[in-house]
Amino acid sequence: MSRIAIVAYETNPAVCSSMMMHVDMMADSGHDILMFLQNKINRSLFRDYNYKIEDFERPSELSNLFSKYEIEKVWCTNVMYVLKLVRITKLPIYLWKQGDAAAESYMKHHSYLRKWVLQLIDAYTLRKVAGVIYVSDAMKEYYENKYGVKTKSIVVPCLSEFANSKVENVERIPNSFVYIGGLSVWQCFDEILKLYAKIRTNKSVFHIITLNTEAARKKVIDIIGDDKNIEIYGITDRTQIPATLNKFEYGFLIRKNDVVNQVAAPIKFLEYLSCGVNVIMTNAVPSYAKLVKENNVGTVVGMNAENITINPYNPNSKEVYNKHFNREAYVDKYKYLLCDEESEE
Repeated sequence: MSRIAIVAYETNPAVCSSMMMHVDMMADSGHDILMFLQNKINRSLFRDYNYKIEDFERPSELSNLFSKYEIEKVWCTNVMYVLKLVRITKLPIYLWKQGDAAAESYMKHHSYLRKWVLQLIDAYTLRKVAGVIYVSDAMKEYYENKYGVKTKSIVVPCLSEFANSKVENVERIPNSFVYIGGLSVWQCFDEILKLYAKIRTNKSVFHIITLNTEAARKKVIDIIGDDKNIEIYGITDRTQIPATLNKFEYGFLIRKNDVVNQVAAPIKFLEYLSCGVNVIMTNAVPSYAKLVKENNVGTVVGMNAENITINPYNPNSKEVYNKHFNREAYVDKYKYLLCDEESEE
């Protein structure tokens, strides 16, 4: 098997955690892992893992480091870093493609020029890498059709780090709702509050878990009109999240129907399921909406629906997660992606 360099360029704790699940799968598929972190990356994000870490200041240093440690393959999370890597190494590069950066940029900046440049970068890097890890079948199909890319690839959704958490003596609160995440426009927090206002009863309980507590509190008052039975707080220690989510029956995952969401695989969805939470979601992520409907583990709603009926709570969400998101199947996918061409023949 190969010695693989992980060039990490992530600072968001949730994304880092998801990234390390990929790293663990590569290790479990028989590969030797070394991590390369630029100095500005916080090492504490990786302190719970036992991989060797090498710091570097500039990407130009990586070529010598790859030679020093006899690296055979490179795994990367960022297309901009791929642009730098292809200039300094001939080693095969594997890209974890998490979303449509061009479309996301246009939603934020409304710049056609910026979108066009990012599309060119996508088209170039997807052809230069040896393999791609997409987060959904829809994303794989989207990029292959859009750019005519036939690069070797696999699909690995963002699995939940909470799937194997041991949670004891936690009772689920009847008629309880939860939202965990930020307040960015694409996360549709305003729409979540409007939906909750339509479905809540006098017995409903709603917990909003976000680091932007004051902004969330203001939105609750502005949109719902009161904060009765609504608690707003942040959690900075991710190890506390499983015990918290296991208290609730329903979790919100509301997205608008656009290309960014159609090709996505929101980790929040799998975090909810793995903690026994039924998901209230829109049809913007079709594959996950289909899973909710077919397994009766939540309710698919319209963004602006007036009359909403929430399906009764189904306690089988964890079983559905374990059935459809078996980690060992994704380890096998990594074995296929990272194997040398000679061993395939």
